[in-house]
Amino acid sequence: MCLVSSLAHSDSQIAFKSLYISYFGRLMRFVSIYVESTVVAEEIVSDTFLGIWENRKSLSEVSNFDAYIFSIARNKCISYYRSKQISTLNIDEIATDLFFYTETTPE
Repeated sequence: MCLVSSLAHSDSQIAFKSLYISYFGRLMRFVSIYVESTVVAEEIVSDTFLGIWENRKSLSEVSNFDAYIFSIARNKCISYYRSKQISTLNIDEIATDLFFYTETTPE
């Protein structure tokens, strides 16, 4: 893809903007399958493009850009759910039955 090589070799902001315009809608639909919120989906897609920009020098090694960008978006979705799971776990909210694994009862 001409835009990808232009971005990789000359840091072209015009090429990056063109990639953004051509992939934004498709990435939003893809990410919306995984996340429930449009705001979160937009954030993940923005993070995906940020990752593309930060790693633009290595884009010349990518043979299938479509697979590459969608893999980044999918991995960002997975990271989102991992961070959400960790941040919402509160030990005080977990109901525990102290006698579940024993034959002993309080009586």
